[in-house]
Order: sequence, then C-alpha cells, then structure tokens
Amino acid sequence: MFTFSFISRAKILEAPSGKSMINIIDHELKPSETIILTGCPGSGKTTVATHRAKILTETNSNSKFRYFIYPVLLKQYLTNVLKKEKIPESRVTSIMAWYYGNYRKFLLKDNRVNENEVVRHFSGTGMTYDNIIVDEAQDIWPEVLRNFPLISKRITFICDHAQEIMGNFSSKNGNIRDLLKTDIERAGYSVLVRHLATNFRNPESVYRFAKEFVRDMPTSDIERFNKAGGEPPLMIVMKDPNRFQQILINQVRNNSGINIGILCTYASDVRKVSSILKRDGIEHTPYYNGIPDEEKKSSLENIKNVVVTTFKSSKGLEFQLVIMPFVENYKGDAETRREYYVGCTRAEERLILLATGKPAEIINTIPRGTYVLKEI
Repeated sequence: MFTFSFISRAKILEAPSGKSMINIIDHELKPSETIILTGCPGSGKTTVATHRAKILTETNSNSKFRYFIYPVLLKQYLTNVLKKEKIPESRVTSIMAWYYGNYRKFLLKDNRVNENEVVRHFSGTGMTYDNIIVDEAQDIWPEVLRNFPLISKRITFICDHAQEIMGNFSSKNGNIRDLLKTDIERAGYSVLVRHLATNFRNPESVYRFAKEFVRDMPTSDIERFNKAGGEPPLMIVMKDPNRFQQILINQVRNNSGINIGILCTYASDVRKVSSILKRDGIEHTPYYNGIPDEEKKSSLENIKNVVVTTFKSSKGLEFQLVIMPFVENYKGDAETRREYYVGCTRAEERLILLATGKPAEIINTIPRGTYVLKEI
C-alpha cells in the first residue's frame, strides 16, 4: 500500500527554516488578507498548507473553510493524510467538483472559463467561507483565482511558477506570483508574499538534473538542500527494444516495499505500462485524466505503493523512486520540459530514466555530468 504521512510540528521545527514554516502555519489572517506562498518542489508548501488546514478546521467548526486542489491524485492523497488528523473529507475538494456541486454548472465550456459566469455564481452565493486554501494555484485559471475574494474573507494561495504545466494560467504574461498579487490587490485585499527556500525532498543531484530542463525559465530560489549530494539520476538506454519490459519489471521488483512513481507523458503510455505490470502480477495503481469511472473509483480508493500516472497527474506527490520510461520520445518544447521538471522533482531518493534507442534530444541538451548513462 502507498504510505501516507503527516509531518508533525516537532519534525518541522527540527528542519532548516522550520521556524519560518511554523510562523506561516500559525499566521492568523485578518479579513481581506491573503498569503501567497511560493517555493521550489519539495520546499514544504503543501506541508504548510495541511497544517493550516488542520488549524482552520479546528477553529471553523461551522464548516466555513475549504481546501481547494486541482490534481485529483493529490486531492486523494491529502484526503487520506488529513483524515488521520480528523479533518472531514468534505473540507478537501477539487475545484472542478466543488464548482459543479455548488452551481450545477461545469466550470469549463469548450475548455475555457467564462469569467462573467464565475463572477455571477460567486456573487450569488456571497461570502461563503471564512478561510480557503488553494494548493497548486498555478494550475487553476486566473479567471477563478482572482474572484475568490467574492466568496472568502481570507485566502492562502500555494504556487510555484516553474510547475505550471496545465496551461490554465498563462505564465507567458509574467511570474504567476506577481500576476496573482496584482489581481488580488485590485479586489481590495492586502497580500503577504512568503517564500520557502529549502528543498527537503530531492537529493541535490536529482534537482540539479531536473533544473536543466527549465534552465531558461524562472524557478524558485533555493538556499539549501536538506539532502546534499545524493545518487545522480540513472539513464538506462536499451539498444534492443524487446528488453524494455524486463528492465522495467526488474526495477519495480527490486524496489518492492517503497513508494514508486512510474511517470509518463501520455495516458496511452500509462495504459501500456499498466498492462506490462498487470501481466507480471505486480499490484499497482494506474491513473490518468479520462480514466474510465469504475477504474478511477477503484484506483483512488485503494492506492498501491506503485503508482503509474502522467506527469500532470503526479503534481504535488512524491515517491522514494521515480521511473520515467519512454524518454526516447522526449521533445524539447516548453511544455514537455516543464513536465519533465515536475516528474524529476517527485523523487525523494532516486530517479531512473528508461529509453529504447538513442534519446538524442536529452543527450544533446542535458549536460552529461548531471546523470549516469548506462547502455545495455
């Protein structure tokens, strides 16, 4: 089974910058006040958010608090974590499900948000909440984000510019933090900007490799790594494509008992990997956007320690081992590079990339000294 963990306050205080995190967790927002919290992957943003959620749940027994999330897998992960802390499942919701549940309208029409309709709905319900937390805010449409002041007196936004991979918030127009700050201030709210600068999740070697994919894009500043050094990423290149299945199976079986994320670009690749694992009798949880309802229900109710999903659906999650197959198909466009950055930074301990044939695009663009190449 997948291991879920809630980091205690004592553990936070033991960590570098732990006091800063606790100060943000405990900060009591005034009416019409907002926090925008930024930080690199693994800097503790969601840890801060979950602790704030615990405090707000305990002090808002009248249910006037919500924790909004975009990625469905992250929502389920946090629901399982927070359930242990006696936070009702109803307080943690995906933005799409919440919107439909409240207004009986889909948020998207032709893959676009109608801001006039959002304003009409939000204004119609009035100031519904005392507090809301919006995690992975960079993945939510600005037409929704900037109108949250219509329904909540206090707001905490969690975001990271470099992890904007859904295409809902166009980062081409500037840094998401600054754009969001401007929008919320226009609504008459004061904004506190806070930044977490310690990477707790990734070995330094893994993050240095990951950052090469977005080296020409803005990324969050990091002052220190909690895991200095570390094992460099391993890229296994197979000359014979027929060896792929066995290599993949061996990597999973040799690392049984830990959380493993097998992360892919496309849903079709998730189905392909899932089929390989299923034939070999390896229990796992497949998930991708558009997964059939029955399979989705089964996957989310019983998350295994091996999760096969897309880069986009892996947002906010972390695994001791991350395996990224099919890197021979890597293309160096901006969207793909952000996806690979997100995928690599899910790794808590080790990162393995698998390729059949020569992954020319990666080999030609990522410095050779940032990973170990093994050709078989």
